[in-house]
Order: sequence, then structure tokens, then C-alpha cells
Amino acid sequence: MDAFKKSGLLDFFVLLVRWKKLITLITVLSIALGYLAIYLFIDVEYESTTVILPREDRSFGALSGLKKGLSGLPAALGGKTQNDDMDFFTTIVYSRTALEELITTFKLDSVYKVNKSKPTWKEQLILRLRKDIMAKESKNASFEITVTSTGSQLSSDMANYLVLILNRTIVKTQSQKSHDNRVFLEKRVQETKTLLSRN
Repeated sequence: MDAFKKSGLLDFFVLLVRWKKLITLITVLSIALGYLAIYLFIDVEYESTTVILPREDRSFGALSGLKKGLSGLPAALGGKTQNDDMDFFTTIVYSRTALEELITTFKLDSVYKVNKSKPTWKEQLILRLRKDIMAKESKNASFEITVTSTGSQLSSDMANYLVLILNRTIVKTQSQKSHDNRVFLEKRVQETKTLLSRN
């Protein structure tokens, strides 16, 4: 039995030596064809990541103590938590408004070769874009936006543009909150003056 195994193993090595050129050629051709197939049929994708460090101060944090003393004060006057900020950032990044602006600005319908003859082409492109964007809170309490695209410059530009959209939306939201809170406080002050004048 042992002699049979040794003989079979010897025959195998003899076969390898005899056909080594053919085996080497087949191996090299397989590697070359595999690489060529990847190069021709699979698009190269690039990732770009931008990091946002939220401000430590809160626009309405100073009024959080006032909230305890006044009943019916809007929640916007209270201090926001870090998680609230991160959830808000994520909502903005994945919003349809932001994604449609990305599509228009960078002409992504051409980049992704979308078939516009289909009535749902924009919906499909938005779904594709959502998969190519990753927005999350990192370990050091910062916010990361990663964009994957077919070009390194394009992915970088898209990531930076999302930061611009984020910043613009935050400024607009905070401005609206400031206005609403000012109107609310003015109304409460007027109501208090009216009550005091009756007494």
C-alpha cells in the first residue's frame, strides 16, 4: 500500500515536470485574463471622506435654564444633545433635496449613464446615490461623510459639496429658530406685562 502511494506521488511529480511549461502558461493566461476582465467590466471606484467637528456651544443652550421656569416654552429653546445634532446631520445628507442638488450640480445622470427614457430614472439614481454615501458619527464625536464614485476628484467634490449643503441648511434652520424664539419670548413678555397691569 505504501509502495503504491509512493509510486502515485512519484508519477504526479513526473507529470508536473513533464508538463510544467503548459501548466505555467495556463496559470499566467488565467491571471492575465482575470485581470483584463476586471479592468474592462468592473468600474474602479474611489472613496472620499470629509470630517465635520460640531461646535461645542449650542445656540439656545444658554436659555435651557429659562425653560424650567416658563411653562409651554418651545423645545427648541432647550439645549440640544450631541445625538440630536448627529441625527439632524444624517437627515440632511440623505434628504431628497440634498441628493437632487448633487445630481443637478454634478450631472450625475451622465456620470452614471442613466437611461432617461424610463419614468423612474430619477428615483433609481437617488437610490443608487444613497448607497454610495455613508454618513455616520465617528468615535471622537465628529461626523463623517464618505462618498464613493467612479472618479477620485468627483467623489471628493461631492463629499465637500454635501458639507456645504449641510452648513447652509443648519444656518437657515438656526436663523428660523432664532426668529421663532424671539417672537415667542416677545409674546410671553407682552402677556406678562398685561397680567401685571391688571393686578
